[in-house]
Amino acid sequence: MSGQIEGVARRAARWLSVLAIVAAAHAAGAQIHRHAPFLLRIEGFVGEKPEGVTSVARWVMAVDGTPYIFHVTKLRPIGVDIAWWNIISNLEPLPVTLTLYGDPRLIERFTQAQPGERVALIGNFQSGPGPVTLLLGTIEPLATPN
Repeated sequence: MSGQIEGVARRAARWLSVLAIVAAAHAAGAQIHRHAPFLLRIEGFVGEKPEGVTSVARWVMAVDGTPYIFHVTKLRPIGVDIAWWNIISNLEPLPVTLTLYGDPRLIERFTQAQPGERVALIGNFQSGPGPVTLLLGTIEPLATPN
């Protein structure tokens, strides 16, 4: 009888191991899941930020292959239940954080911003396999904190 119990226990342990592997693979797959585009508001500084200003991330944004440094001070997903820090942690290892595209007039306002100018970008954010993109919808200047 104890041999039967040991056999059942071994089979149960094997099944639990298989389930753990499947759950781990599913969790790993969820990290690279491609989300539908969602609105994202990004506040920060183009180029260098003023002395004493704390940023939550330093991103490299590409526009037509040209890199621009952007210091993120605030990030707010709009209309979705995604934490801003998850976006930052998923983008952190990328050499080019995201590619910015959209209306050429809006893109020019970004590329012509003065170093240290604080702006708010709102656009459709798309992440997942392939490049991370922001389809710029608006860009507005913000007052620089003292």
